[in-house]
Amino acid sequence: KRTAEQNEKFKISLENLISDSTDQYTTKNTYDMIFNFRIVSDEVENFKREIQIDADSTFPAQMGIGNLPGLLDTVEYNLEVEKCAAERTASYDALGQANDALSQNVVPSVKEAQKALYNALYDRAVANDSEVNTLRANYLSTDPDTKISLEEFIAGMAGCVAEYEAIASEAEAIRDAADEAVFVPGDVDGTDGVP
Repeated sequence: KRTAEQNEKFKISLENLISDSTDQYTTKNTYDMIFNFRIVSDEVENFKREIQIDADSTFPAQMGIGNLPGLLDTVEYNLEVEKCAAERTASYDALGQANDALSQNVVPSVKEAQKALYNALYDRAVANDSEVNTLRANYLSTDPDTKISLEEFIAGMAGCVAEYEAIASEAEAIRDAADEAVFVPGDVDGTDGVP
């Protein structure tokens, strides 16, 4: 989460940009102008958001101090969603690799035990997906009974990110266990090369 100082610097920079832009075009505004803002982040890879605002509709008031926190909240929300999506992808990639490893000629007793762990892990990933969707829905909700604050949303998403990271780590352990327990096809007792 960005610090108050970082938010203040962002606010001042944006207000200066708006002031310069509007001062330049307020004398003879005979065109329908759209102001485009691109927001990028050094915290999330390839994060970009573009905002378009109609210059004719009280532009300075739209983006003034009163409304700027809403813009900052939107940026913060999108950053959290992007971070969580990246960890989700990594966890499902690891699950896919674990499943592929279990599809090999793995010693039956090891395969059975690791498959049970894999199934439980996959269920955890699905449950975490559901939690992420609930958090997003509750943050965006207009119902006061379900609406959560940005701080609550960020805290909840941090828990989901941690869960995805744990799932990826445990899936890698399953993959490694399966790889170590591969036996040569045709081996009678299924222990050839198994530690």
